[in-house]
Amino acid sequence: MAVSEGSIRATGSCALLLDCNKVNLMSPSVDPTLVFQELPAAAAIAEELLEDLDDGELDELFSEALSMLALIFNLTPHSMEFEKHIIPEDIEPFDDDFSGFSGTERDFLRQRAEHHKRSNYIQAFRFMHRFVKTIEVRLSGHVHTLHFQQPLTAMWYVQESTKQHILDTIPFSSPDIKAKAFLQLCIEAHAESQHIRRLSRFSVVQGQFLKLAQRHLPDGFHRPFQIFLANDAKLMAQLMQILLLLGIALALHVGVFLVPCDSLEGSSFGSDEQKETCWTSGLTEKIAYAMALVYLICTLLWLVVTSCIRIPLIMQSQQKEPRQGGRWLAAKAIGLLLTQVSFTWRLLLLSCCGGALFTDHFWLWSFLMMDLFCQNHVLSTVLVAISAPAKSLAMTFLGVGIVTFFYAAIGFHWFRSAFGDYCNENVITCTQNVIYQGTRNGIVGLSSMMKQVMPEDSQTWLQRMSYDITYFIVYGVMILNTIVGLIVDSFSSLRANQTARELHLDTQTFIACLDRKKIDTVAQTLGISDGFAYHETYKQNKWDYMAFVFYLREKRLQDCTGPEQLIFDLLNEGDYKWLPLGHSLLLERADAELAGSDDALLRIEVKLDRFAQKVGTAEDWKVLTRSVADLAASVRKRLDGMQEDLGGLVQNIRTTVTGSHPVGSRSFHSHNADRVNSLVAQKQSRSSTGGDTMNGQTSIVIAA
Repeated sequence: MAVSEGSIRATGSCALLLDCNKVNLMSPSVDPTLVFQELPAAAAIAEELLEDLDDGELDELFSEALSMLALIFNLTPHSMEFEKHIIPEDIEPFDDDFSGFSGTERDFLRQRAEHHKRSNYIQAFRFMHRFVKTIEVRLSGHVHTLHFQQPLTAMWYVQESTKQHILDTIPFSSPDIKAKAFLQLCIEAHAESQHIRRLSRFSVVQGQFLKLAQRHLPDGFHRPFQIFLANDAKLMAQLMQILLLLGIALALHVGVFLVPCDSLEGSSFGSDEQKETCWTSGLTEKIAYAMALVYLICTLLWLVVTSCIRIPLIMQSQQKEPRQGGRWLAAKAIGLLLTQVSFTWRLLLLSCCGGALFTDHFWLWSFLMMDLFCQNHVLSTVLVAISAPAKSLAMTFLGVGIVTFFYAAIGFHWFRSAFGDYCNENVITCTQNVIYQGTRNGIVGLSSMMKQVMPEDSQTWLQRMSYDITYFIVYGVMILNTIVGLIVDSFSSLRANQTARELHLDTQTFIACLDRKKIDTVAQTLGISDGFAYHETYKQNKWDYMAFVFYLREKRLQDCTGPEQLIFDLLNEGDYKWLPLGHSLLLERADAELAGSDDALLRIEVKLDRFAQKVGTAEDWKVLTRSVADLAASVRKRLDGMQEDLGGLVQNIRTTVTGSHPVGSRSFHSHNADRVNSLVAQKQSRSSTGGDTMNGQTSIVIAA
């Protein structure tokens, strides 16, 4: 609304002064060129304002435009002409240089105004289009399109890592299980996005000064979490990369410049006798402390932001009763947070950095390079492959201890003198020595620990050979290969699951679980080149369905339409039947176009018309006709050759039938010969009258 100059007190409204220049731009008779020039700055301001709006304020400001877009999207499937005129397409840029224009100045201004008017419409349409999404739902056995206003939480507060987590963890065993798990993951993502939104909007300036801070201060000055969570938490990802580079640099710095103090006896810098390791110079020590301090601060920031995000979400998921104790719930949430591998790993690296910084155990900084295993995808897969069979590996190592204890007991009783000092105390000491000494050598076994025995020693040769060889077979072959096999099987399983997941995402639609070939085939009949990508992007976009779940959970029930209320009830009951599993309007549209024809000839005519449209000009049609004629001549020549071959085959059959039976079976010969001659005559008669050559050839073969 536009008001006169003075004191304005309003909440949730947008006001412009009557004498403001912006009011002139709102006039219907304004020059489109002036609007085009002011539009980029206005769009940038609108982007900043949208950050401070909620869904109610957004609906209040843009409800008319959003309703108009929903109406447009409802009408476009019914009229291609309407869609062609109302949906904007990219246009060529207009050259503002009049010297290169062939025409009068009046024509130049008119065409420029038309171009800017169209450009203004395109920018406005694209600005509002992102707020309206369309999905396909299945209600009462039929698939319908549903348009809704995309919530701001789905637009700006869903991190890319959350989407990737959904793709990496959702099961693909069956469409029903997949749909149910997808909805549950969307509900969890909604709780996370709402909490991230609250953190992003948290300001250190409160009360009446908040509006002033929003107008005159950058977001980073009064919104601490906005710095890390803006732009899909881009700064958090950059912070992780900085930590990795700092850790590698600090570890290499320790490896090069940290030396024993004995090697620096002639230097005044290495004169401290209490230290075992010293830096080569004071400069290298200052550089090490500076990098360690930056690493410590960055790690603390990451831990604080992650804790502020995760702990409330864990508390919300663990709170079963409304009056449950807050302190106990917070302690439980912290305990569950410590079970997350990424958080615990970062906390361990912080302990190594702080321990080295405050206790002068600088060698601990070398462990910071291990962060590469956490942030590199290939190395993290190695850790997962080793940790996945952790229980089986632990039981295998327990079996190693039991087997070693058993062999140590035998050696302690029968071969104590051969072991010498390794087994002269008790069985436990003998077991420890067997485990250590038996594995530290290149060849796993007991030979390096025991006295050598030759075949001439008939009393102990057989016993020692059996003892040594069985230990090598059990421990060196069976147990160690079992450990290797568990890890290799884990790698194979991870690789197979990853390959199957990628294959499923590439060959099946995510929501409807339809085959990609089927979608591409139907799309080609409708004139769509990449049907699978078109279907997954515009028809059944999985993230649009997630936005719809956000929309239902944030909208008041009394404001929902009939279908929205029905889906809301199904969603609360955990029912996924409203998802179009095995159905798509793209397929139904193609089937309806084919089934709408009265008979097969009309359907063929429709296909021929589409084919003719794809062919192009009349010259292209002549070239195609000539090519078809050449192909027909080649096929006809080939059929004539096949006819001659079949004629020779018939002659051979006649000879065989006549000469392969005794004279007493002459009636049988004459009957078959007459039948073959009759079929040949029929075939020749059809060939002479232009009949079906292939039918004649088929008859001769059957007769033969």
